[in-house]
Amino acid sequence: MDGMTWSKLVLACSLGLATGACGSGDEGEAAPEVPVDFFALLADPYAPARRPIGQARVASSRSPEDPSGFHNRDWANYERIDGDLGTILDERGPGVITRLWLTQRSSRSAPAVEEDLVIRMWIDGQPVEWTPGRPAVGLRELTAGDAPALPEPWVAGPAEASGSFLVTVPIQFQRSIRIALEIREGFDSYWWIDWRKLPRGSVVRSFDGTLTEDERASLDVAAALWSGDDPAATSSVNETREIGPGESVEVTHAVHGVLRSFAIEPATAPQLEVRLQIDGLTVADAPVDRLALAAAPAASYRSALSALDGARATLRFPAPVREDVRVLLRNGGDEPVTATWDLAWDDVEPPDDLGDLRIDCTSAVGVESTNVTVAALEGRGHVAGHFLRLLADGWGFAVLEGDPEIWADDRALLGTGIEDLFGGAHYFIYGPFAQPEQGLSGIEDRSGGYPQLAMYRHMIASGVDFEERLEWEYEVFDPGSTYDACTYWYAD
Repeated sequence: MDGMTWSKLVLACSLGLATGACGSGDEGEAAPEVPVDFFALLADPYAPARRPIGQARVASSRSPEDPSGFHNRDWANYERIDGDLGTILDERGPGVITRLWLTQRSSRSAPAVEEDLVIRMWIDGQPVEWTPGRPAVGLRELTAGDAPALPEPWVAGPAEASGSFLVTVPIQFQRSIRIALEIREGFDSYWWIDWRKLPRGSVVRSFDGTLTEDERASLDVAAALWSGDDPAATSSVNETREIGPGESVEVTHAVHGVLRSFAIEPATAPQLEVRLQIDGLTVADAPVDRLALAAAPAASYRSALSALDGARATLRFPAPVREDVRVLLRNGGDEPVTATWDLAWDDVEPPDDLGDLRIDCTSAVGVESTNVTVAALEGRGHVAGHFLRLLADGWGFAVLEGDPEIWADDRALLGTGIEDLFGGAHYFIYGPFAQPEQGLSGIEDRSGGYPQLAMYRHMIASGVDFEERLEWEYEVFDPGSTYDACTYWYAD
């Protein structure tokens, strides 16, 4: 489906003009068929700002107890076991898996990723053959980037994802999907599957272990688009100001189009505070280092929607602008700061289906026997990104044991450990890494002590949707730890 068709469909859904395609028709009625192609969505430069079709869901190895309280047996909780196969997902379609995260540990010794996880998948009742005649393949082989249907950077193995196996190639299914792992004595498996339940009437090309020419072309376009380079915007502006201690500067830039990037330097100066306004509405108001995903211990990295190069940070969340962008900077430090910022945008009429960008930043200290809330969003919208700077108050990495809990209206999206949300595993066993949609940008006191970590998670075409309210929480395993977070979302 081309970008214009997709835009019209999403706009019709948001206005209530396409009830069958949006999943709100009567169950007894035949829904009109609507083609959906998540490969094409990844190649859309405005995808993060567009409300994703369907509903975000999570299947994980998390302990199946009630979400209240703290339960930490987050491995090997299979849906069912048939011989040596443990089923980790069994759903009806239409739908699409947007992220497949798996890892394992030895039940006899310290965490390690020495053995291979063998995966089996059935889509629409048929076994997926990753290569001809091979329905059972180890994840180490599948995430090496050599499999025809699983190219880099949409897959990553333990060395590239700090202990996990990652697959972010869209795995679409029309009628059903089942995923199972081979159970091996002496090893425990963990998984976190992000998938979307698509509306009745959605028509997808079911994944069969191959890619069509169009799908491969879309992945190639998306890889270039979300490589972390500055976008090829049609217009830009650059500004430099000297800001004395306790002083502020405010500059308004006339812009009409779609903002593609906001870059600022020095982004590593926590005493520099930024208020960003678009068309008179405040988008963000926070210390620059946290807003720009550059808070210490973050080091240089490149991702789909943010990048840090030395002291210069770039945000690449697209945003519609109809009149102007206003940048207000305040120097709360004792020394002058020379601040430089760039705006880049496309000179186009902003599409009506783009949401309005909002960035909510918070700082909270975890309290024993409760969850810490880092985002409480009101209205209709979807989350497209999340940054967490975690400062542990206790020795070691036990702070990461607190499971993320995302509440989207009446849906509970419950995952395993914090590092799993951000794509790593086993306390980020192999250190920092950067993938397009997830990564650990920095870590300190790796050998022990009181660790500090900077992590990001982006959702290019698979944001967490909500109709009225979303709350993003973390279980508190290490009371007294500080959770500095920014959530990047769109009001639809």
